Amino acid sequence: MLFEKEIKEAQEKLHKKSYYVSNMSEPYNDCYEVSDGNNNIMIDYLSVAQHIQLSNMIYQADRTTIQTKGGKQYEKIY
Repeated sequence: MLFEKEIKEAQEKLHKKSYYVSNMSEPYNDCYEVSDGNNNIMIDYLSVAQHIQLSNMIYQADRTTIQTKGGKQYEKIY
């Protein structure tokens, strides 16, 4: 399957944030939908590229770089 590794990584990133990804059924089986822990659909009709972009945006939103007075940088992950 094309982009199988990227799709799996995107699903893992979303799952860590309590979101779940499903492949939509016919005739939209090339699209994905994302739901929350209560099975409420948050967004649907995502292409593979949109699915990967969404997971990266959510993943990066919780990462912050902190710089101390000494110039050292630390990455804080929420």
